[in-house]
Amino acid sequence: MKKVGDGSVGPTVQYESSPGKVGIRFVEPWATYANNILKSSWDQMLSGERPVGPTLATTVRDINGIIPKNG
Repeated sequence: MKKVGDGSVGPTVQYESSPGKVGIRFVEPWATYANNILKSSWDQMLSGERPVGPTLATTVRDINGIIPKNG
């Protein structure tokens, strides 16, 4: 990928697939929608602005809901 001048795709793929790395971004066709859902809740949940349990359950439900529509 680096040879064809892809910009940041090659380094990003290499970094995201490195051993020990736990990815938090999705790369499937529904990824944009899932990342929007994560962005709206993840930071607030981790910072304590939103309760973890209910927020996580809602996030999972919402992501699972978009997969059949955008997969």
